[in-house]
Amino acid sequence: MAFTDIETARVRKAVGAFVERRRPPPHLREEVDLVFRLSGQSVEIFEVRRAYGGSPGEKIEHPVAKATYVRSARGWRVF
Repeated sequence: MAFTDIETARVRKAVGAFVERRRPPPHLREEVDLVFRLSGQSVEIFEVRRAYGGSPGEKIEHPVAKATYVRSARGWRVF
């Protein structure tokens, strides 16, 4: 079961603030950046880098962390 609209807004706000504090300076974000996405009841944080030797604009994602909300336990499971 996915998050409700209110839960989604709360998670986006909390995780967005967390990630924003840890992002590299603006002049480096074209080379490397830290971002997140919501998928179902999971939040994924990952690093995005420009692919070296690849086509221009090609990006590579490296997973950093994943947390899934478990409703029955009323808590987060971090991977």
